[in-house]
Amino acid sequence: MLVWCCYLSVYLKTFALLKTSKYQVDFDNNWKGMVSEMAEDFLAFFLPDLYQDIDLSQPILCIEEELYNQIQEADKERIVDKLVRVHLKNGKKKLVLVHIEFQTSSESNFSERMYQYYHLIRSKFKESVTAIAIYTGKQKPRLYNHYIEEDYGTSLVYRFNTYRVIKQIEQELLDNPNPFALFVLANYYVLHTKAEQTERLSFKEKLFELAQQRGYSHQKTSNLLLFIYDLMTLSDSLKKLFNNYLLQPKLQSGMFEKHKFSQDTIDFVNWQTQVIFGTTIEAETQKAKKEAAEAKAAKAAAEAKAAKAEAEAKTAKAEAEAKVEQECFTIINLYQKIRLSIEDIAAVQNITPEKVRQVLVENSIIKA
Repeated sequence: MLVWCCYLSVYLKTFALLKTSKYQVDFDNNWKGMVSEMAEDFLAFFLPDLYQDIDLSQPILCIEEELYNQIQEADKERIVDKLVRVHLKNGKKKLVLVHIEFQTSSESNFSERMYQYYHLIRSKFKESVTAIAIYTGKQKPRLYNHYIEEDYGTSLVYRFNTYRVIKQIEQELLDNPNPFALFVLANYYVLHTKAEQTERLSFKEKLFELAQQRGYSHQKTSNLLLFIYDLMTLSDSLKKLFNNYLLQPKLQSGMFEKHKFSQDTIDFVNWQTQVIFGTTIEAETQKAKKEAAEAKAAKAAAEAKAAKAEAEAKTAKAEAEAKVEQECFTIINLYQKIRLSIEDIAAVQNITPEKVRQVLVENSIIKA
């Protein structure tokens, strides 16, 4: 139950981001999320030559946000998918531009946009750039791997890496231990089962089992399972069959951690939580909010109590210092002006003669 409670807070953060319209396969956002979560595995799978030269003791960073403002000012429709910075073993830095493209037609200005991204990145960062376009749909642009300009004897050619999911070989993906092989395979099965939902259900179950068997880390397995679930959408009737399949004990280990989910995924988790724990995401969220509010109130009360205690301590200290100061003033006055002896002052003040003598000495009235 503890692991599931951790999931719930993540699920609810996505509600405001999800559309209420009927869910369709969201190739782009699913892929982009995985590039950020598992950048090292991504580079090893799609750019193995570059990966061999990367210094893995240095962090791999996604820095595309540094370009968003500049790009949107120039063209609000243009958004760089992922911009990854790596450090090479020779000490140099390199940027990797990753673009995820789901083509619905063979014609577009895609290659020109790839060149514009490259030029913008080079201008801003003054670093070398390696680019790759991943085509997740069945179509590709006419100029799918290069951009060319020619004008009266002046020409420019920009080439970039490409990867077409539809053209991959199933068995090679199954044999590849890199988790991104299963990401690609999930995408591949979606493209090949558009009219065969029953077959897609079988493939989805197969991939879930493979993801669990591969021995990846908990985080990687969670990312992979969520990608498969969210990408390989099913009809309502087949979705129920798949949800029943997930109730098998062998699959009841942490499936979900951090992801941006579709409404279908949220509905599934809500249903699963209700069946297993007799509660809902909303109920758990309200409970968590109540506990958070109570904890906040308790913290505020403790801080107020501590502040009151500190103020009282300061007041007590000030009063004690004032009392000592008044006592010293009285002793000195009785000794100098009234001319009482030390013993008489002690009797009047109800203190020891030693205390009277100490005050007179500290104030240089008498010698020690």
